Amino acid sequence: MEENVTKWHEHGTNEFRNTSTNQHHSKQKWQIITDRFHVVNQAYKALNKERINVMKAYGSNTPEYRQLKRFI
Repeated sequence: MEENVTKWHEHGTNEFRNTSTNQHHSKQKWQIITDRFHVVNQAYKALNKERINVMKAYGSNTPEYRQLKRFI
């Protein structure tokens, strides 16, 4: 029964190779699934990165820096 199982391996880009027949399939249909946790997590990381960039622009002895530092 195991010889009928098709195995797929990723080869760098969007190209997959069927290892049972050695065929290439470059046009795959992808489906993106999101959930609330990952959307919020990505937004938080992006805002945090921007906050750190603004903090670096102010310098560590300014009140703005300290306000942003306490934001977390």
